[in-house]
This record gives sequence, C-alpha cells and structure tokens, in this order.
Amino acid sequence: MYSGSPGHLDTAMTPAFETLSVSLRNVLAEAKFDLGRVTSEHPRITSYTNRPGEVVGPEHLRKVLAGESSRHEDPRQARSARVSIREALESDLRDSLRHALEHVHDPGSDCLGHAFPMGGDRHNSSKTGPSRVSTRSNVSSVDQFSATITKWAAVCGVDPVVDLLEGCARGEPFAYRTRAVIGLTLEEPLRLAEGVRITPLPLSTAELPDGLPKRNDIRRSGYLGHAILSIDTFAKPALFRPGAGRKHAVRGYLVQDLDFDLVLQALSLECDAGIEMGFGWVDYGELSVLTSSRTSWGSLTELGHPVGRHSSSINHSTGVTTIKLHEGAVQSPSEAAIQALLKALRSADARTRVAVSRWKESKKQRASLTDAFIDLRIALESLFLPQTPDQQLKFRLAANGAWLVGRDGPDRRRSWRILRAAYDAASKAVHRGEVKRHRKNNELLASAQEVCRRGIMRALRDGPVTDWDGLILDAPRQNPR
Repeated sequence: MYSGSPGHLDTAMTPAFETLSVSLRNVLAEAKFDLGRVTSEHPRITSYTNRPGEVVGPEHLRKVLAGESSRHEDPRQARSARVSIREALESDLRDSLRHALEHVHDPGSDCLGHAFPMGGDRHNSSKTGPSRVSTRSNVSSVDQFSATITKWAAVCGVDPVVDLLEGCARGEPFAYRTRAVIGLTLEEPLRLAEGVRITPLPLSTAELPDGLPKRNDIRRSGYLGHAILSIDTFAKPALFRPGAGRKHAVRGYLVQDLDFDLVLQALSLECDAGIEMGFGWVDYGELSVLTSSRTSWGSLTELGHPVGRHSSSINHSTGVTTIKLHEGAVQSPSEAAIQALLKALRSADARTRVAVSRWKESKKQRASLTDAFIDLRIALESLFLPQTPDQQLKFRLAANGAWLVGRDGPDRRRSWRILRAAYDAASKAVHRGEVKRHRKNNELLASAQEVCRRGIMRALRDGPVTDWDGLILDAPRQNPR
C-alpha cells in the first residue's frame, strides 16, 4: 500500500480504531492460513480438489508471497489462502469493523463498499477512464472484509492497515500508482513533478526489477531498454455505503489532475521523438502481492524497439538476454524543460494541443509515411493557418510558418520551401492514398517535423498567433528574437 494521499492529516487514533487495532492483533496472534486453496489458470475458477490443506502462520505466509519459502509453494496459494480464526476472535473483529466503519456499513446486507483490491463477494466492478486511470468499486461482506484485512495485516503489519482504514474513513482517498512502460531509453531516473517519476529499465533480463507484471503475451526481454512512467493515483471515496444507484461509486484521478497523454506529449517535444505508452498496470504496493489478478492494458509490441537498439544476445546456459545500444541512443532530457512543457501544455489553446497531438502521431516509429504526412499536415494547419483560412492554403501556411519559426532571411526561405513541399506530399497522401517511401520523402518528413516542432515550442512559449498579417507586416514588434 502507498501513503501520501493529498490532504493527509496525522491525528491520534480514535477509540473505535484503537479497538479495531487490538482486535486485529489478537486475531493475528492465533490466525492460520490454509494454502490448500489453489486458483487455477482460469481467473474465475478456484479449486480445492485433490490437494491437501497446508496450514501455516503469518511469517510463513509472507515467505510464500515473497518466493522465499524453502518448500517452493506457489504464491497463488498464499494469495487465495483461507483464513482460519477462532470463532470468538473472528466475531470480535467483525464487530470492531462494523463499529469503526459504521458510516459506510449497510446493516441490511452486512456489507461495506470500497475501492480496495480485495474484490467483492457481493458486487465487483472496474473501469478505465480516458486518462488511463483504473478504478474499482467493490461491495464486500463484513466476513470477507475481515478475512482480507487479516491477510493484509499478516503481510504489511497491523498499524499500516488500521491507519489506511482510518484515513479512508475520514474521507482521504485510497492511494496507489498507475505505471506504464514507455518507449524511452534513459540513463538516469527523472522526477517530473510530485508523484510523477520515470525509471529506466536495464539492458539485461538478469537486472530487471522485481514486481514487473508477468503475462503470457509478454517476454521479459521485451522490457529491456525502455522506461517505466509512474504516476500517483487516487480513488475517492475509498469507502462508501452500498446502496441502489451506486454501481460504480468510486472515481479515480491522477496526481495534479495529469493524464498520460499530456506527460507523453511533453516528453516527446523535449526529446524530439514520438514516445508511446505500451503496457500499463495498476500497482497497489505491498497489497499487490495479495491481489489475485492485476489490472493491466496494452502490450509491449506497440513500442517497437528502444531507440538505437542494434543487437541482442542470449546466454543459453543462464537464459539471460542482453541488448546493446548504439552510441548516443540514450536520451538525457531536462527535468526543468519537461516541467515547463507540462505547464504550457495544460494551458495551451485547443488548436495548439491538436498540433502537438498530430505532430507526435507523425513521429511514431510504426507510422507509415502516408499516415505521417497526413498527421503532419493537420498539425501544420493547426499551427500556421488562421481559424478561417482563405483558399491560398499552401501559400498562407508556408509563409506564416516560415515567418514564425525562421531566425533570419535564409532560414525563413528554407522553412518556406520545406513547408510547401511537405504540404504537397501531404496532399498526395490525402488524395492518392500513398506517399512512396524513399530517401527524399523521408528527409522531407524529418525536416517538416522539425519546423513543426519549432512552431509548437513558439506557440507554447508565446501563445497562438491571432493576427498573422500583423506578424508578417510588423516584424520588429510582432516577431521578437
């Protein structure tokens, strides 16, 4: 579990939660966990058949989950283990929960509504919003809730679990992290804002960190050379009273109301590359080890190769895969520059945001030349044409763009030629459906993308141009350098 919820207040524990803490400690002192429960490969099937129960204490449960047990039990056994508690202690814990969470407890069904990753034996729903925020709304019986927090306490400790419940009962959101693998090769980690960080992944599978998701369609070597973008995420209300019309009561949001697209756009502009998100997942911290299924989306194949990868090798005796990068392939973006871009993008007008989005699309590794020119044309029109353009589109776009981004006469003439040629190529893509891939067109695309990026940076710095005639005819005042 993660701490650091916005607005967290350090206050003394209330009597109801002190009682809950005592009850949970008493339960944990005697609790046993039956590892005989085994979840099959099918996520909705649980089977006890033909497997003897193996009853262990909290310490051994932790070892199984960490993969440190000398008996080599499957961690799935620990995640789905049945909790065995003496009836008197179990009843006391349930009563303590009902009292501490009275305002969200439904007496009729004896259930609690929550956003925690424990599922729901009465109701369970999840959704992923447009900003890649995944949230859950679960309704669990007090029986299930008490059994689950007992396992939480066995792994995480009593105090952190009770603190989490009390904070959420006061109205604090439930904190977790949304992580995604992005197509960026870094040498050093980046901290873009409070709660937003990027961590480079190694070039060898032997050095990959623990906790990376495992899926049948993901090879561990696919992580190599990329980076993980991690954004603090919050769900609110973390606790709610079940009732009619509350099918999905919980709303999730990223720290500072960011979204992944905004961060990827800022990274792409700073690195002058189309940086994409491939595989994403929800990370609940210590509670993740007790989550039977992990919310995830996307795939690593969408990222293509890390920038500059030119070879890979496998040590067949160890199974370790290592990749090598060309010299200069590793990016070293400026944290300050990305932070400034994030701020500018959040306040940018709609046409500039369209230009950024389409420019970024044109930079995708897997984009066809035809699609890249079409996306780039839309970006250029959003940047360099007035909202009500006349019929001389190519001339106006080239002239406006050249004057806006050009540093001097020769540079403006170069930009003017590039923009006219790029507009012609994009028109062919639109009307003929194809732009042939050869060296000249590749170079033209790269040159036009560079001019477009300069225009975007100028628009983000100074705001959109509202008077193109004034800009061109009154250069000393309208086009400061």
